This record gives sequence, C-alpha cells and structure tokens, in this order.
Amino acid sequence: MKAIYSLLICLLTCYAAYAQVNTPDLKTKAIKEKHSEYTLQYNVLQENPAIKHGPYTMTSQNWRCEGNYENGKRSGVWAFYGWNGMTDYKYDFTNNQELQSKSLVNELEVYENGAYVKMEVGNKPFLIGGEGRMLAFIVKNLRYPSQAFRANAQGLVVITVEINEAGELTNSEVNQSAGHGMDEEALRVVRSLPNEWIPAMIDGKPVKSKHHIPVRFSIRR
Repeated sequence: MKAIYSLLICLLTCYAAYAQVNTPDLKTKAIKEKHSEYTLQYNVLQENPAIKHGPYTMTSQNWRCEGNYENGKRSGVWAFYGWNGMTDYKYDFTNNQELQSKSLVNELEVYENGAYVKMEVGNKPFLIGGEGRMLAFIVKNLRYPSQAFRANAQGLVVITVEINEAGELTNSEVNQSAGHGMDEEALRVVRSLPNEWIPAMIDGKPVKSKHHIPVRFSIRR
C-alpha cells in the first residue's frame, strides 16, 4: 500500500512539473496611447485586449512612471520619477509595500470605528504617476482668479481630501485658506485630478484616510 501511495505522489509531482514547464506563454500585443499630458505604452493579452499584461510606462515631459501588469493587476515594483529624472517613489504592488519615499514620517488621519484617528500607515495615498504628475496637472489646469490678480494677492491653499479603500477621492475641503477666490479655484483643480489613487495601507490592507494637497498661487511679473 505504501509503495502504491509513493508511486501516486511521484506521478502527481511529475505531472505538475511537466504542466508548469509546458504551459504556453501568454501572447500579448503592444499598445501606445498619446494623451494630452502623457504617453502610455503597455501590453494587452491578444485573446482579451481589455486585460493588461507585461511592462507598463506612463511618460510625460516632466515625470515618468514604470511598472508591470500581470493578468490585469499591477504587480512587482513600480518606480515614479519626478521633474529632475530622479526617483521620487517606489512601491511594491505584489506585497502592498512602500520601498522608497521622500516622506520621513507616514502618519495620517485614518478612518476607524466611525472617526478619524492619527496613526502610522505603511504608505500615504498617492496618485498613479507620482507627485510629478499631480504637480504638473495642477500647474497646467490652475487659473489665477481675477479677484486675486486685481488685488495682487498671492498665497497657499491646502486642500484636504479623503481617499477611500478603493483609491477614490470622495470628499475635499479647504484646510488652509488664502481668500480672493483662490480657495474655490484650488478646490476645482484638486477635484478634477485623475481618480487614479492608491490608498493608504496598514499591514498590506487598504484604509480610508485624509491627504493634504498644497496649491500655491503666485504672480510672476
């Protein structure tokens, strides 16, 4: 009986190894998309073009990010590069783990048991494309309020947003005001940011949290 049992295990092991070695590689097709602010290059499955699979890059004049998709899901280490071409951020999507960041302390207001509580997180929420993409978007789309321009008013507006567990920007409000119509304009631009956020994580699990976005208004003569 033991001999038969051992033979069965051997056969199953050999079959599994054979199947793994002889599994055909997934065939992919390269895609290139040009958007107004960036260019996308990625691969999709030939049998299902809706599923990304393979290398993925998002490139703009002033920022870039690159990573990998596996059967429609972000996987492995993604790198985000800023204005100077230096690495701003690295994130491991397989393990939901921050690898490199400019932030020294990852402490946020996290929604827990019906209230926001300050606590340490594994990573702060971030926009796919990185801080460079967010800054470039704000700079391109921000309109100087005529009221502020006439008054020669400048200032910093800080917008607090909520990023839920699904990576969606759900609420936003003015945390620091500058007046003269700048608050309303900062809110407008932040609310129009691409809804492609990665939420904050605690022990590899997404959590709802608050995130602060500064918007500076300055007049150049």
